[in-house]
Amino acid sequence: MDNTKRFPGRARTHDVHPSWTDYVTHFDPTNPERSQGAFCRWAGMRPSSLSAAKRKPITTRIELLISQWIEELQKLEAE
Repeated sequence: MDNTKRFPGRARTHDVHPSWTDYVTHFDPTNPERSQGAFCRWAGMRPSSLSAAKRKPITTRIELLISQWIEELQKLEAE
């Protein structure tokens, strides 16, 4: 058995636009509550839409959604 780390999800095939830098750090593929999939379920969007959006400059709408999601997570962690 090899010792390489394996994370859930698929390997990235396209680069993420630099405007996403501050936001992608909040996604944790090893934590089902902080993954991109969890965000997509919370925001009501398809994961493929988020993946496509990450190749372009972040929109105000997605920036706001991610900020609200982060606030919700922080509230839950504080309880």
